Amino acid sequence: MHKFDVVFHLGGEQNLPNLLAMHILPAVQHLILVTEKTAARSSYLKYFKSLGTITTIPLYNAFDFDDIIKVLNHKLLELKPYHFGFNITGGTKIMSLAALRLATELNAPYFYLNTAAKQVLCWNYTHTTIPFSQAYLTINDFFAASGHELAASRSPLATASITDFVYSHRASYSRLQKRLCKTPAFRILHNSHSPSSILQNQLAKIFPVYTASPKTDYLDLSPAGTLTLCLSGESHTLTIHDKYQRLLHWLAGGWFEEYLFYQLKHSLDSGALKDLALGLTVNWRETTPPGSIELKQEIDLAFTDGITLWLVEAKTGRIFQDGFNKLEQSCKIFAGVLGSGILISLWKKGPKQDPGILERVRGSFHVAMLNGDPDRHLNIHTLKQLTPQTILE
Repeated sequence: MHKFDVVFHLGGEQNLPNLLAMHILPAVQHLILVTEKTAARSSYLKYFKSLGTITTIPLYNAFDFDDIIKVLNHKLLELKPYHFGFNITGGTKIMSLAALRLATELNAPYFYLNTAAKQVLCWNYTHTTIPFSQAYLTINDFFAASGHELAASRSPLATASITDFVYSHRASYSRLQKRLCKTPAFRILHNSHSPSSILQNQLAKIFPVYTASPKTDYLDLSPAGTLTLCLSGESHTLTIHDKYQRLLHWLAGGWFEEYLFYQLKHSLDSGALKDLALGLTVNWRETTPPGSIELKQEIDLAFTDGITLWLVEAKTGRIFQDGFNKLEQSCKIFAGVLGSGILISLWKKGPKQDPGILERVRGSFHVAMLNGDPDRHLNIHTLKQLTPQTILE
């Protein structure tokens, strides 16, 4: 596509539509009309320097049609661009109408992003539509557009074969996990941030862990840091390498997050996904004011095809309302209309699931749910068809 000298954008409640437009409509300079309410939010786009010069233009009144026209004309006279266009997707309706009016008067191209149909509608341009035809955004792009950054993510502790093994014997492992998590010493260690040497010594007092069938189902941890998992009479070993804090999380359900990660990695390797991350910690990007608490958000899994961001909350035990609330809120903050949350449960309906959760999902604009045997649905084709309020079993 030919590069514009200038593209005008309209600052709104969400930055992502404008960020996506900047990728699809390349320009030397992107100018964003902002109000007092949207100026700070739109300024987060300044981090995307590879897209060109990104500048905000303040409006005194976002509902004053004539003033908006005046501001746009003034900028055009100042810059004298040869090839320019208007993205009329965001902002107030009056801002969109003013930009549309000026574009038609000047016979300039103007564009509207239809995120539902994943295409750009074009007028006064060589194309009538432009499809979202490539992967534009990384996971961190979504966070950066909301003023956050991906502070950390982690690689899996176990191999794919071990997580497959646990998943195949999930009923047996669930009994061991339940017994382990009911141990007071384990709960204390799980919530602590003690050094590995202390964790190693304390964990040695907890293991081995047996169920009613000690010869066929047990967990044991050697002094050298090797975990033995025996499930249904078959055993595998996992070397910890001093990552005892990670081991605590893995034993308490983190193994399921890693299993889902490996399932999704097939789509990443094939190119169907652009980005995939496990165990994310997301921080507020701007400097935190003195005396305030820096907000951090933890996300089990995130992945994107470059256009849509999926956030995953994975549960091996009972699903509580706070897990749903956290996922829904994260989708609103980090992705908006370009995001979707998936609540993935290891189990089908039963005692581990609050009936109220199902009603919350059915009424949600952001969250869908996979219930039991999630591996059947973990392919990009199914996930792209998975809309909020959907429950797959």
